[in-house]
Amino acid sequence: MRFEKENRSEPPMPPHRQNENGRGSALRHEPRNTGTEEDRVCARSRSGIVAPHTAFATSIRVRRDSKLFRPATAPRASRRMRHELLSASGSYKARNTTMKTMTKSLNACLLACAASALFSGAAAAQEACAPYTVQAGDSLGSIAQAAYGSFDYQMIFNANRNTISNPNQLAPGTLLQIPCEDGRLSADQDLTEIIEKQEEKQAARTTSDVYSPPIKMVSGNGWEPYTGEDLKGGGMLVRLATTALNRGGNDREYNLNFVNDWQAHFDTLLPMGLFDISIAWYRPSDCSNLDAMDDNTRYRCTQLDYSLPIYESVSAYWTMPDSEYANVTSYADYAGAVVCRPEGWSLAELSSEGLVEPVITLLQPSGVKECIGALVSGDADMALLDLEGGDAVMGDVEGAAGVVQPNPSLSKLQTIHFVAHKTNPRGKIYLSFLNKGLNEMRESGEWYAIIADSLADFNKIAQ
Repeated sequence: MRFEKENRSEPPMPPHRQNENGRGSALRHEPRNTGTEEDRVCARSRSGIVAPHTAFATSIRVRRDSKLFRPATAPRASRRMRHELLSASGSYKARNTTMKTMTKSLNACLLACAASALFSGAAAAQEACAPYTVQAGDSLGSIAQAAYGSFDYQMIFNANRNTISNPNQLAPGTLLQIPCEDGRLSADQDLTEIIEKQEEKQAARTTSDVYSPPIKMVSGNGWEPYTGEDLKGGGMLVRLATTALNRGGNDREYNLNFVNDWQAHFDTLLPMGLFDISIAWYRPSDCSNLDAMDDNTRYRCTQLDYSLPIYESVSAYWTMPDSEYANVTSYADYAGAVVCRPEGWSLAELSSEGLVEPVITLLQPSGVKECIGALVSGDADMALLDLEGGDAVMGDVEGAAGVVQPNPSLSKLQTIHFVAHKTNPRGKIYLSFLNKGLNEMRESGEWYAIIADSLADFNKIAQ
């Protein structure tokens, strides 16, 4: 849920399993390997000579016999077993360090091997810029990995919204259009041409000479790829807002500012009338039980008016691949976990599933990057973040890219809206302007073109 604490300056990151040999150290001859530690561990894994204590769990999906499967996991070896695996010489600390090094190296090897198998076996059938028929065992995440090499399947969902009702459930035989890497639905589609055509139509319309005060809009930085002054047009959601005010018969001037203290949007900027519209916020899915809500969610339910949904974002539950929480299939299975959620963000999605303290331990750092870092360091078990926002920072956190991943079985759709405060006498009128513009944009295809063009620009993909 989008609600962050900001600064007005720059806004501030195993299960184990036994091998076939059972307990004890390796029983077969180990081939000589003079390479790096990772090379030696990989060689042992290929030979089946992997000590029982070595981490062997990974949630990379690999295609075998045209089906995706996930390697099985087993409980961590006991402390006694780990001691029995040690040789008679050397200190425990030194031996334990060696085991950790081998574990880390083997994980890297397994992830690389699994990813290699995934892309060599599935990419040909799941190419970008082409239709794809869902096979048994597929998920949106596995399709995105094969097509783009990323866990972020939001673009596939956007392109097939009329086909996909639940991103957690894909029926075999469903025909999906896999967008090109730059967001186009086909290789011959020109997104900029769609946008330019609509701009030409708007320029040809007769404008009114009656003066109307500009609509005062505010957004904030730090929510890439949705909003940000350094992004094209101020970010995807800002572009939708500014365009909507000049579509659907609208011809409204506006002022746009960025205030990075998102809390101030609720506390002062909207209720005091300093701004008319804030871009943009998640709307609670259920406002029926106000007493059970946190203050942030209760405020959204009682103090704000909303536009029509402008975007549906997938909320994802991110973990490390060897976490005991990586492949849970029920929200109740997160009980006991340390859950990371950036400070100031709504907790409604957690509380609606009963995931409140002390059932979970809540960790609230300053931002998305810090939550991903907490997963890598082991300070958090799960991070609740939107799919695009989480994926966007992976490259900025050492050890996260290609490793930290969303739960393939659990996710939720969250609708994002423009909002006005209920005390603003013209708030609902301004929201109606935005709604008219959004409706025309969806009909013309401009809505999707702006979404795809913004994501392509953010990902630095040349069209």
